[in-house]
Amino acid sequence: ITGRVVAVTDGDTIKVLDDANNEHKVRLTGIDAPERGQPFGTVSTKHLASVVAGREVFVESDKKDRYGRDLGKVWVQPNDCPTCGKTLDVNYAQILAGMAWWYRYYAKEQSLEDIGRYESA
Repeated sequence: ITGRVVAVTDGDTIKVLDDANNEHKVRLTGIDAPERGQPFGTVSTKHLASVVAGREVFVESDKKDRYGRDLGKVWVQPNDCPTCGKTLDVNYAQILAGMAWWYRYYAKEQSLEDIGRYESA
């Protein structure tokens, strides 16, 4: 999925509008963030918004969850690198910033590289 982020629902869910004007609700895989109303829920959501809101993203996705959301790893151009492509792993960035946890339960669905990076973060 390639498109523009039109909404940030919480610290691990976004909405992406693709070129065909289809909206995709995307759940960031490999992480879990506080829900609205939980401590740091608003802070986590705001951090994710500061990274992706209104920006073009690429979502690596090949699966949907039981709620119909696309499950994926989200890539965006880093804010501090105007010449870089979409090289920032947003899911990992949420963990590094302390805004989400690695979701160990779903590790079997991650690459060995991502397991190592996410777990150590």
